[in-house]
Amino acid sequence: MVRWGVLTILLAAGCHSPDEYGRLGPGGGGGGFIIPDGNPVVGADAAVDAPAADATVNPDAAAGSLNGRLCFMNGLLDPWDCQTGNAPVNTLVVELADDPSVSSTVDSLGNFSLNAPNVTTAVIRVYGDANFKDTLMTVDDVSSTSIIPVLEKAKWDALLSNQGILEVPGTPHAVMNFKEGNANVLSLNVEAPTGTLTPIISDDTFAIGWGQDPATGVKGMAISVNMNAQGADYAELGYYKNMDPPTVLRLDTRPDHVTIIRVQVAPLP
Repeated sequence: MVRWGVLTILLAAGCHSPDEYGRLGPGGGGGGFIIPDGNPVVGADAAVDAPAADATVNPDAAAGSLNGRLCFMNGLLDPWDCQTGNAPVNTLVVELADDPSVSSTVDSLGNFSLNAPNVTTAVIRVYGDANFKDTLMTVDDVSSTSIIPVLEKAKWDALLSNQGILEVPGTPHAVMNFKEGNANVLSLNVEAPTGTLTPIISDDTFAIGWGQDPATGVKGMAISVNMNAQGADYAELGYYKNMDPPTVLRLDTRPDHVTIIRVQVAPLP
């Protein structure tokens, strides 16, 4: 029997040198701050993670506002390692994906505020600068300050180039981090949506790069590129361990956007 997973989607990324985009050498060092683990994510048969240090209630938030900050990512292997200091650009636009009339620009630190008085859960879209990938994230708790990472397009292009993959215009993509509690899940098999021709990319067992392998490495990461979406705004993937039946993940997606998510995996019996 297939188990259906309910997800909260989280954009994320990590800090590494260009070597992370192949298997040529070790990843680079830090320089960015670490957004602590524990962002609110729900997986199949799993409880919500521990309260998040990066999702605290903003006492200055206006009633009915969805407040947040863009996190300018250094890479993809470590999802919560982000650049410090001022935002490299303030030309990005943040909006409700289901209601583009609700939008916000960002300030010099990447902060934004959306006027969404009747919204309890929101799909956030970030776009507007050719140097960054258009991204998507679902926010579960609009009363908290949301950290929404965004990725430089050059780093995404470098990853695909090193894997010999061409991005197909009009298709959605997903970057996934699988957790069991606070631990990354090793050797979890990930299935791309039915009809997707591009193989799954996963981190390797040495946490230094990526390869075309459906099984996650020590970082618990997997990427599905050029997904064959099942609808205009969603795609369904699967994951399993050992001989378990697959758990189906239904993700919010948009054409030409990267949805980066973290999924809590139910412990094996």
